[in-house]
Amino acid sequence: FLILVAWFAIDEYFDKKKLEKAQIELRTTKIKNDTLVQINDRQYTKLVADTLTEKQLRKKIDSFGIVVKNPVLAQEIKYIPITVEKPVEKLVKTDTTITAIDYYPKQENYFAKHTTVFKTKDLTATGKFEFQETSIKLVVSENEDGTYRATSDLPKYFNVTSIDVQSQPLVPTQKDRFGFIVGGSLGKEMGAGTEVDFFRLNAGIRFNKVYLMSGVSSDGQLDVGINIEL
Repeated sequence: FLILVAWFAIDEYFDKKKLEKAQIELRTTKIKNDTLVQINDRQYTKLVADTLTEKQLRKKIDSFGIVVKNPVLAQEIKYIPITVEKPVEKLVKTDTTITAIDYYPKQENYFAKHTTVFKTKDLTATGKFEFQETSIKLVVSENEDGTYRATSDLPKYFNVTSIDVQSQPLVPTQKDRFGFIVGGSLGKEMGAGTEVDFFRLNAGIRFNKVYLMSGVSSDGQLDVGINIEL
């Protein structure tokens, strides 16, 4: 029984490591080959690069010039306002000035308001910019293949050129219900004027918090027991 359990435990360990390595390689390839996708005139999406080590993530955070402890995720969205060419919304002329008032991208729900006052006597002008509040939204969702996708939502007068979300592995917590246990120990039996060295091999099966264990030692002792984690 001990040999069988030990063999299963070792075989399962190496199979698990091979599977984890293959999954990481596949995940890394998908992320590397992914490109920015525009969903509509407001939303863009790209896979999250959640393959960074703690050191790599720290380096990324440092490049932002932001000082934080225990960073979890770093994100950077690059965007540019679209170019708009249109007639000026309003012109006001007096004997000494011409005032131009315009809005970006349009007067209704504008993002920016620009007012220029041109003085006709000395040919000088002053400009004033006023901005409305706007918001940039970002949601991270899990795909069926285990990768994660970042989706942004911006006003349609912004063109997103890059979404870069990086983190350490975002692996969902999976409950480990079953496993094999293998171990060994060296001991010394202290008797009346005698000392006997022995080796002990332990093996068992775990289901949730219940451990069914057995052991055999080189001095011929054999035992079976059950342990419960509280």
